[in-house]
Amino acid sequence: MDRIGEDANGDIALLTFSAAEDAVASGSSTPVKDSSTSTSGVKGRSKWKEAALRAKQGLHNIDFTRHPRAEAASRAYLILHHPAFYITHLVVSVLLMLLALAEWPTLLLDDSQAYRNWFLPIHGSVEVLLLSFLLLDFVLRMIWLGRQFYSLQSITVYTFLILVVMYIEAVAVLVRQETHFRVLRALRPVFFINTHLMFGVQRVVQQVFLCLKPISDVLLLLLFQIAFFSIIGYYIFNQYDKDYFGSFGQSFVSLFILLSTANHPDVLMESYHASPASPIFFMCYLIVTLYVISNVLLGVVYSSFKSFDTTKFKSMFLHKRKALSFVYNQLAGLNGIELSDFEPFMKEFQPQMPAWQVLCVFKALKAERKMQMDGGVDRDNVGFLSIEQFYELYRIVGFKWKEVRKKGKRCAQLPEFVRSILRSIYKLVSWHWFNSIISVIIIFNTIFVVVNAAIIDPAERFSEPVGIKIGNFIFIGIYCFEILLRIVGYGVVEYFGKFWNWFDFIIILASLIAQFMEINSVLKYAILLRPLRLLRLLRLKRRYRDILDAVGILSPQLLSVALLLVVVYYGFAIIGMEVFHKSVFPQCCNDSWFYVGGYYSGVINSTGPNVYWLNNFDSIFHSYVTLFELMVINNWFVIMEGFASQASTSLTAGFTRLYFMTFYTVTLVTSTVIISYIVEAFVFKITTANRNAKLLKFCKKNHVGIDCNCSAETDRVKRMTVEISLDDIDLFSQSSLKSQSKPFLHSNSFNGLRKKKLSLVQESTIYHGYRLRNREDLLFLMYEKEIPTWLAEYQKDHCADTSQGMVTQSADNSNNADCNSYLQSFKTSVMDFLEYLVE
Repeated sequence: MDRIGEDANGDIALLTFSAAEDAVASGSSTPVKDSSTSTSGVKGRSKWKEAALRAKQGLHNIDFTRHPRAEAASRAYLILHHPAFYITHLVVSVLLMLLALAEWPTLLLDDSQAYRNWFLPIHGSVEVLLLSFLLLDFVLRMIWLGRQFYSLQSITVYTFLILVVMYIEAVAVLVRQETHFRVLRALRPVFFINTHLMFGVQRVVQQVFLCLKPISDVLLLLLFQIAFFSIIGYYIFNQYDKDYFGSFGQSFVSLFILLSTANHPDVLMESYHASPASPIFFMCYLIVTLYVISNVLLGVVYSSFKSFDTTKFKSMFLHKRKALSFVYNQLAGLNGIELSDFEPFMKEFQPQMPAWQVLCVFKALKAERKMQMDGGVDRDNVGFLSIEQFYELYRIVGFKWKEVRKKGKRCAQLPEFVRSILRSIYKLVSWHWFNSIISVIIIFNTIFVVVNAAIIDPAERFSEPVGIKIGNFIFIGIYCFEILLRIVGYGVVEYFGKFWNWFDFIIILASLIAQFMEINSVLKYAILLRPLRLLRLLRLKRRYRDILDAVGILSPQLLSVALLLVVVYYGFAIIGMEVFHKSVFPQCCNDSWFYVGGYYSGVINSTGPNVYWLNNFDSIFHSYVTLFELMVINNWFVIMEGFASQASTSLTAGFTRLYFMTFYTVTLVTSTVIISYIVEAFVFKITTANRNAKLLKFCKKNHVGIDCNCSAETDRVKRMTVEISLDDIDLFSQSSLKSQSKPFLHSNSFNGLRKKKLSLVQESTIYHGYRLRNREDLLFLMYEKEIPTWLAEYQKDHCADTSQGMVTQSADNSNNADCNSYLQSFKTSVMDFLEYLVE
């Protein structure tokens, strides 16, 4: 299931449920404040639990029509979406894949009696147990969804059928005490992808499948061009080159390999020797296929992904707004959501969140909206949340909060001359030329390390002259002194609160440890930590930092693609082990195409390491190594032809080549997906950084320095600050006491706040909230101009439905209120614009 990380700003139009969605949720939209019963009609389910379920559905992008209605369905839903079940499901799917480590041919086992009586029953029992848990997952889904389970996407039904077949096969192996040809094991990664925690991988797979048609069109065009040139090459070069163009099949395989440039220029040398004009053919082929159609494939994938991202983001954004609209209607009174309702709702929505953090979230929701009010004045009631403020819940709830201690509290007790020194150090490390001097030192250190590595004797690479040692100590001493000055000047908390300071500290610490280690037979490789100091070059320019920040934001998506590659490898590895086990060995491939037999001679000499028989499918480890070498492309045809030469017939040799060509095509598409992700993120990141740099320059030029926040939207970390006063704690305590009769409210939920109140010396406490930005934050910035249009279109359709009487009376009241609020918001915006013109 997909997630998005942040909701839109609160100044855009309101959004509520449609009639169909209200019918699914059922019940009145006006909450009854003195009752803990649910408006949904489900016996025993409180309105806070009902609201929390709907909020989780919005967060996890679950269809509202699958909302649990019966008590049994609700329990199944809660089990399926419990964090412990998520982790267990992931662990079980990983263990199921890891069974390949204890299966033939990875674990070489004979057909002895001990194998039948001891190992096979244990392995079979573990496999059946793991598959039983996966079957339990589908049973719970059936209980939750009822008949809707059979109307889900076909992929879910196919996954269930695969599980049933695999379960029957595992039971058969356990009963017969004998294994067989089990290529179906290659589908085990399907259950890994189907886990909730792999939602990123699911999204990549969904994107690939939705883009499969345009990708297939380009791939078919590419294959057509290869076939077209293969026919021409066969008729032209057959008389000159029998090894690469001896038949149409050889011609096609040769040009398919040439697409990856793995056999270039060998493929043209014999023809070139016979005819000086023959390279023109190969040049035309490479220009058409490699430089045109392959880049067209990249453009098609990028365009399809961008279109898919827009549609998907729009649907998820509106989906979350609908969910929060329902929650608001479920909990709000006349003035909005009261704190006495917000606290028990959060206990159901985020059970692990302490009470003081709940209060921080409540204050942050009001503070976020307060910044958008005229003059910074919040027109809403102090103890209530409006719907505009509540729309920020998904974005704020992910923040981590910590108390901020007043600066200078401890320094005030120091003597005046010490405080004067600290102020001077702070001015020094804040001085612009201080960073410039450190940058020059880093550049000189880089030159020093590179020159040292270039002139040193290879036999003495783990030892160094006295002069080199002294130079290294000088540079490390300067870096340590710099870090010490920064820590003293900024303070420990502020210094280690920034990523790049942690980056510097870890690198210098590792270099310092390596420098002081004694160079001996055990610790001599610690010298490899020394070049880490060169990584400090990455912080010299803003562009380098933007690149690393973009990589950090993209890391979840890149990790998802990497995991997808792992499971693709797994499927091909299982097939390879079942089909190609023990196929290659030394001196095995003397009759192969393209002169690859020499690579399998088993001799390492001046001609090269001719031990390509190590690239085999004799175990899961060897299979992964072989597939990775195939993905790197260089000499991948040597591996393919080695296995094809061991085929018994020309037909099986053709299927062998089809296996390797299919893997090449899959990795080509996957690499194109990765490039599309990176290009999209980097283009936007750099464009936004340039725009903010111009805005910042404009602000400085026009002396708008105090309120300027131009670069905040591209910082790696999102931050915000709330202030909790003694009155806020009293209000929270009164709200908790007011709702103490609610059956699921923990009576000690505000005891921590009472203790915190007693420990407060000042009138208020400041809390900083922070969280790392993710790709969804980039999407919100990318579509900031489109979001108001999406909401305006939805609101227009929604208000039209209301005027036509297409909703129930209870929905009419809610929709009319939202439409009036929308019109009032538009009127306020017009008035603000007119006031701006007057000013």
